[in-house]
Amino acid sequence: MEIIFWSGGLFTRLLSRYIGPYKLAHYIRKKGYQSQVIDFCHVLTTRELFGITEKFISDHTKVLAISTTFLADNIFKFSDTYYARASNKFHKTYQAKLPDNIIETAQMIKDRYPNIKIILGGYMSDRINGENIIDSSIMGYVNASEDIFLEYLQFLGGRKIEPKFQIINPAFGGQERKHYFDSNFKNYNIETDDFLWHKNDVIQSNDTLPLDISRGCIFSCKFCNYPHLGKGKFDYIRGMDKLRNELIYNYENFNVTNYIIIDDTFNDSVFKLENFCNMTKTLPFKINYNAYVRADLCHRFPVMTDLLSESGLFGAYHGLESLHPLASKLVGKAWSGNQAKDYIPELYHNIWNKKIPMHLNFIVGITHDTKESILDTIKWFKENQLHSIKFDQLLLYGPDNNKNKLTILNEFDKNGPKYGYDFFDSDDGIEWKNNNWNNISAYSFSTEMNELVREFIKAPSHISAALLSFGFTKDYIMNTLYKDYPWKPQVLNQEVNLNKDYFFKLQNL
Repeated sequence: MEIIFWSGGLFTRLLSRYIGPYKLAHYIRKKGYQSQVIDFCHVLTTRELFGITEKFISDHTKVLAISTTFLADNIFKFSDTYYARASNKFHKTYQAKLPDNIIETAQMIKDRYPNIKIILGGYMSDRINGENIIDSSIMGYVNASEDIFLEYLQFLGGRKIEPKFQIINPAFGGQERKHYFDSNFKNYNIETDDFLWHKNDVIQSNDTLPLDISRGCIFSCKFCNYPHLGKGKFDYIRGMDKLRNELIYNYENFNVTNYIIIDDTFNDSVFKLENFCNMTKTLPFKINYNAYVRADLCHRFPVMTDLLSESGLFGAYHGLESLHPLASKLVGKAWSGNQAKDYIPELYHNIWNKKIPMHLNFIVGITHDTKESILDTIKWFKENQLHSIKFDQLLLYGPDNNKNKLTILNEFDKNGPKYGYDFFDSDDGIEWKNNNWNNISAYSFSTEMNELVREFIKAPSHISAALLSFGFTKDYIMNTLYKDYPWKPQVLNQEVNLNKDYFFKLQNL
C-alpha cells in the first residue's frame, strides 16, 4: 500500500469508527493511490500493531498517517500526570502524548523504513509533540482535509506545489514540524461526495457507522475552537441521493442500520431535516441514529421534532452549557438560561413521549456560573426525571498563540478579559481564573458532579445507537440506569470478539 492509516481510540465500539481516515482513503483511491486503514490500534500491543502494519508496507509505501481525533480519548485523560493532586497544581494545559503502543510502533517503522513519512491528522494533530518521530501534521481549517492531503501526496511525488503550512513547535516538547492547514486548490465537494466503505475496511454487522452529512457549524459559540464555525445554513450539505446510496450499500453488504451522525449541528435547518426525513422514508428498511441536536432550534421550529423522530432519531445530544441566565448568554446560548428548564422536560416526556434518549451537556467554569447554580441544575434534572447529564470543565489556552502554537483559539482565549477571564503563566503551564472559577476548581468540581450524577443517569445518547448494535432493546436503554448495565460479559466480551474478528479478517486480506 502507498498510504497506511492508523485509527482508534477508547470506546470506539460504543461510539463509532472515526470517519476521517476512511474519507481520506476513499478520496485518494479515486486519485490513483492505494490505501489501507488499520482501526482499533489502541487495543493492540506494539508487536501486534507492527506486524499487521508491516503486512501492508511495500517499496511503494509513502506515508503512515495517524488519526488523532479518537485517540484523544487516550491522550488527554485526566490523571496524576495532568494534575498533581497532592500539591493541587495544574500541570500544563494538555498533556499531549500519543499512547505508548503508537509511539513505540511508529518508532520501529521509522527505524526500519526511514523513507516512510509519519504524519498526524485530525482534531488534535497540532497539539501532540510526536516524540520526534512525526514528520508533519495536517488539519483542514479552510479547505477540506481531502484536498490538503492529496496535495501533500502529490508534493511528495515531485509536484512543486506544496500545501499551505506553518511551522509549529507543539506546546509540550518535540521537534518543530510543518503543520499543513490549507490547500492551494479546492476540488473536494461534500455535496457530490460519493463515499462508500471499502471491502478492505472490514465493516462488521455490529458496527455503528458514522454518517457525514454536512460540514461546519452555523453557530460560533465562544468556548468552541472547532474549524468551520459560522457557515451558512445551506452550505456544505451532502446530496441525499449519495447518502441514500451509502445507507442501502451498508445494509445490503454489512446489514448495518445503526448510525451516529457527526454533523456539528444536525438540525441546523428545517430544509436539511425535511430532505433527510423524506430520503429515509424511501429506504426499504428503518435506520436508528444519534446526533448533535440544538434544543433551542427544536423549540423555535416545532416541526423539527417530528422530522427527527420520523427519520429514526434514537439519541439526541444537547449542548446546553449552562442554565444560568447570565452565563448562558455569555457563552452564546441565552436560550438555555431562559427557556430550557421548561422546554427540555416537555420535549423528553411529552413531545417525544420518553422514546428518545436525551443527553444534556454542561460546562463548568463559565463566568457567572456558581457551584450553587450547577447544583440547582442537577436538582432540576432529578426532579424532572430526565435521561442523562454530564459536566465538562472549561478548557482554555490563553491568547498567546505564538507560545503554544495552537492553530485555532476560541473567543474566550482571544479576548478573555472581555468575558471575565484572566490568564497567567506558571511553572506548570497556562492557568486561568474568573469571578468564581479557575482551571483547577473547574476540573475538580466537574469531576465531583459527574461522580454524583452517575448514580441516577441512564446511558448517554451518543452511544444509544451502538447499544442497539450490542443487543440492548430500546425499552432497556430508556429505562435502565447506566451503572446497572451488564458491561461484563454482554458488552466487553462482545467487543473483544469483534476486535479479534476484525484483525483476523484484516490479516487475511
